[in-house]
Amino acid sequence: MAPLALKSLLSYNNNVTNKHKILIIDDDEFLLDMYSTKFRETGFETEIAFNSSEALEKINQGFQPDIVLLDIIMPQMDGFAFLENFHYS
Repeated sequence: MAPLALKSLLSYNNNVTNKHKILIIDDDEFLLDMYSTKFRETGFETEIAFNSSEALEKINQGFQPDIVLLDIIMPQMDGFAFLENFHYS
């Protein structure tokens, strides 16, 4: 069962006319696939990244997410480092 905040977010996007853009960053391929499938099914425009560097590259290439779902513990650049870099990009 999904957490309450996630349920609210999923039902919220079904009630609006604009597609919200979500960026999902996780090094766990199973979780990345599960979350991206669920968000796409509920109408989100979804972009995925397997690590923080890939996510920053997508953002620098012009993807502007409304929401970022971020794994904190990842190899190379963790979620906190991503947030710091994201803030300055």
